[in-house]
Amino acid sequence: MKNQYILRPLEIPEEFLKQVYKNGGVVCGGFARHLASSNRDSSANDIDIYPRNSNSLRNLLVLLDKISNTGGWGVISEPTDYNGLRVSNLFITSHTDQRMKVQLVHMPMNPEKILHTFDFTVCQAYLDFYNNKVVTPLYWKQHEDARLLRLTDSNRNYLAYRLIKYIEKGYSPDYNTIMTFMARMKLGEGNGDTATSDMLAHWLAMVHIRLGNENTSLRDQISVLGQLLDNESFQGKHLI
Repeated sequence: MKNQYILRPLEIPEEFLKQVYKNGGVVCGGFARHLASSNRDSSANDIDIYPRNSNSLRNLLVLLDKISNTGGWGVISEPTDYNGLRVSNLFITSHTDQRMKVQLVHMPMNPEKILHTFDFTVCQAYLDFYNNKVVTPLYWKQHEDARLLRLTDSNRNYLAYRLIKYIEKGYSPDYNTIMTFMARMKLGEGNGDTATSDMLAHWLAMVHIRLGNENTSLRDQISVLGQLLDNESFQGKHLI
């Protein structure tokens, strides 16, 4: 592991983060990545909080429930329906007036292990709040600076919407990442054929590859993409 310097302001009330860490929480993933990223257009949409252990989980649930009821540190609670249940979504407003969703992950573990649960290498980051650093694997900076979207070796939870999310942020999937999602589409796994086809077709449009005409079906486009990916010259020209 390697410490990365925080390159931008925290953007949210420091007291909120202090209470999260005081109660055993760790901020991991996109928000931590954003703090250490040298990419000028880096952004974060939410704050993922992981508990260090079961006691931390209980403490964080109490803390967030209290904040939900009192509205401390500019946190807004919005009730919503979730699978027939009435739950509250928490949003915190950044110093730039951006609303970021606060998400508590109900999966206690230490920060080093948390990094191995992420799907993409650029997400493998957590905030060391008390030392004002972001901790990442050694390869993280190289992948983040290059905007390279590469699957981690330890995770097998491949979701199409996650790939779309990071493509829209300006990241480019590498060859193995695309092939993995294509294989899952053929097996009918993950989010289903339609969702995976939509994702891959979306990626095709973003890298400006035209396959057939606008009436070509998504499945036919995916078939042509598969043929192109087997061509070495195409791999080198269009994929990292």
